Amino acid sequence: MSYIGKAIEKGLRKKNLSQKELARIVGVSPPNVNQWVKGTSAPSGDRLLRVIEILDIVSEFFPRYSEKKMEEDFDIKSLVKEIEEIKKRDFLPITPEEKIIIIEDDDLMTILLKNALIAEGYGEYEVLHTPNALNALNIIGKENISLIILDLLMPGEIPGIEFLKMLRENPQIKNIPIIIHTGADNSEITKAKKFHPDIVLRKPFNYGKFANAISSTGLKKKNVSYA
Repeated sequence: MSYIGKAIEKGLRKKNLSQKELARIVGVSPPNVNQWVKGTSAPSGDRLLRVIEILDIVSEFFPRYSEKKMEEDFDIKSLVKEIEEIKKRDFLPITPEEKIIIIEDDDLMTILLKNALIAEGYGEYEVLHTPNALNALNIIGKENISLIILDLLMPGEIPGIEFLKMLRENPQIKNIPIIIHTGADNSEITKAKKFHPDIVLRKPFNYGKFANAISSTGLKKKNVSYA
């Protein structure tokens, strides 16, 4: 079961809803919800936000916002509105060529990471995405990458740890900050640490830990106020 499946299952129990009832509320077939719970597919876009709101599982994805919700009657719609407002703000000037790359084969996870980058003040960076290491090598070789966010578990001919090794052994790119964000087991993470990633984060996604990780890399941003 995927992290989103676990979150939905937890929310169904909390709200005492059946998969069939959730399907009716969000306008999909019961097999769709069953696939979400099993982790073979996931809701996307507005439907994902609707599921998070209905099941009250915002804390599974945005722990920082869940605290605000408890204190100020904060809800998921406010979260979406706030992210949109942040997008409109003026950020510190950043060279157009500076980019962030996310190497992740889970589309939902990529959305969560991108939204967190925007919310934390990195909206001026172009965020590139690829699901495998081979494509990533090609992109990193051509673009001016300021940060690499890497999942160790991904499809393709080059395993995540081997890819990390290649990055650190290439003198032209070895100093690019790397955040590993992965569901890999302890043995894989131990192997990865031999190649000195800057930060290692474990899935499921945790907003607060991810925000702190980006900040610790020294990536430029404008201070963002949530007042």
